Amino acid sequence: MNADELLDRYEAGERDFSGVFLAGVNLSGVNLSGIMLQKANLRFANLRDAILADADLSEADLYEANLRGTVLRNANLAGAVLWLAEPLDAHLEHANLQDAKVASAQLSRAASLTGAVMPDGAKHL
Repeated sequence: MNADELLDRYEAGERDFSGVFLAGVNLSGVNLSGIMLQKANLRFANLRDAILADADLSEADLYEANLRGTVLRNANLAGAVLWLAEPLDAHLEHANLQDAKVASAQLSRAASLTGAVMPDGAKHL
């Protein structure tokens, strides 16, 4: 699937894109609130400044995805792979990061972690 097809289907009301292959896709600056991308392959995707609030990215592969400025408020990232080339500079308020594969050093530069459930299960205030 490419970015145009995803955006067309999302605009038509579809929200469940579980398991899709979107490696390397450019979705910079788009609003995909409420999208379901469980187990999706988003390796090397450009999600810079995208809005993924209330999205389900559980077990998604976001290896080296660009998440700078990405809004992930209330997003489910449980079990997601977040091995990033750069720090996770995203808005993660109330996001679920339980069991996510991410280095704490990358989380240290998050725009906000208020209320997020952290990988070790501890709540960050």
